[in-house]
Amino acid sequence: EGGTYQIATQFDNLSHVGVGNIFYNGYDAREFAKPTGTTKLGMEHVKPFVTRGVIIDILDLKISQGAGKDVVQTVNGNKMLTNSYRITLEDIQAAMKRARLGKIQAGDVVCFRTGWHTLGDDPATYTQYLATEPGIYLREARWLVDHRPALVTADTWALEVLPGMPTSDPGQLFTVHQELIVKNG
Repeated sequence: EGGTYQIATQFDNLSHVGVGNIFYNGYDAREFAKPTGTTKLGMEHVKPFVTRGVIIDILDLKISQGAGKDVVQTVNGNKMLTNSYRITLEDIQAAMKRARLGKIQAGDVVCFRTGWHTLGDDPATYTQYLATEPGIYLREARWLVDHRPALVTADTWALEVLPGMPTSDPGQLFTVHQELIVKNG
């Protein structure tokens, strides 16, 4: 049975994804990617840090708004956002206002709650967990970048809406990863 290593707290390092052969800060994969790993941009260079965490609870927002089954579903007794629900900038701002969070500050860790993580706990729903998920897209990623968080995360395995939104390049995958990691570190 297949799976993902996205099973606990983990960081995608700067060598996690590129745009073609180009990675964060213009590094070319042909210069630093080896069969045994990478020689640059690894997590071994990240020092411990302590910062404020901000949970943006999109699931709670949608439940409080009385969202229908097209937005909130119940699987195995657990409420969660539906498959491929796109978290919009308006959702983010409304959830922050509802929770009285104020503004995202430079250096914050921003975490989105969708309820999706519970699918990965059950072998019967694991295929759904890997095939699709709610998440943000480029507009939201760029808005986050403007606020300069240290990290952006979610209770999903990829953070971004999956399957991804249509692009002019059908081979372009994980566009939010590219925006956050490659272009903005």
